[in-house]
Amino acid sequence: AVGSSHLVSSSGSSTVHRSRPPNSLPCEAIAPKRGTKRQAEAASPVAKKPKVDPAIAGVNEAIEQAADLPESCRKMLLASVTSALGAPSDERHELQVAVVAMIGQVVEAVQAKLQEALDAEGTNVGGVEARRTELQAALAALEEALTAAKDDFDTKKRTLAQAAEAALSAKGVLQEKQEAQRTGDAAMVQAKESKAALDKGIEVDLHAITEGTSESPSQNYEALLPLLKELALDQSLQSALPSVCAKKAADRGSFDSMVLEQLGQTLRDAAAAHTKVAQEALPASKDREAA
Repeated sequence: AVGSSHLVSSSGSSTVHRSRPPNSLPCEAIAPKRGTKRQAEAASPVAKKPKVDPAIAGVNEAIEQAADLPESCRKMLLASVTSALGAPSDERHELQVAVVAMIGQVVEAVQAKLQEALDAEGTNVGGVEARRTELQAALAALEEALTAAKDDFDTKKRTLAQAAEAALSAKGVLQEKQEAQRTGDAAMVQAKESKAALDKGIEVDLHAITEGTSESPSQNYEALLPLLKELALDQSLQSALPSVCAKKAADRGSFDSMVLEQLGQTLRDAAAAHTKVAQEALPASKDREAA
């Protein structure tokens, strides 16, 4: 309006300057006098409150929202809205024109502040939407990674279960083979052990008795007894051995020498028989081991 000035706030909105337009009256002069209003109310009977025009109500609401407007001016404008805006524009007197101009400034300032708040909210909403989009993308990536990790875990779990099952099966097969090897090799092992015992008896105890180098021939004979029990010795040979083995080499006769010779041959034959058993069992043992 002509003669009026605006102030621009830091937010860019217009506010009403406290200076009044030229040739305008202060708010107190424009407002109706209190005494006149009371006299009019006393002189006239109480009437129903007239309905407020929606446009006037909107202007009143804008004036109420003008935070920078002095309270005295707010009351003056609220009291003058109806009379000023209700008169045709070409019939308004100077005071009404000034009031309309001030109302326009107030409404524009309120509109600017509302628009500023709306823009700020729009910016906030845009930021929230952008952040939500970002978080949704991050959540989708995490869910995808979780699904991939779960699939990988399930695959490895199945592989591990299959490996454990295969290992258990292989262990069972190995145990079966080991048992078959042990059972199949039992005769061969026994033959080898028996031959080793016979070889020792021939080389140690029988040799000491035959050559007369033993200090205690009876002990050497006792050492041979476990071997002799497994042999089918002639009864006469079994009866003669204790006394023959106890004699010194110088005291033996031809019979004694024959008894010892027969004993040695019997032991050597038994050892040879065990060697044959072990050799015959060896190929089958190697086949079981290679299977």
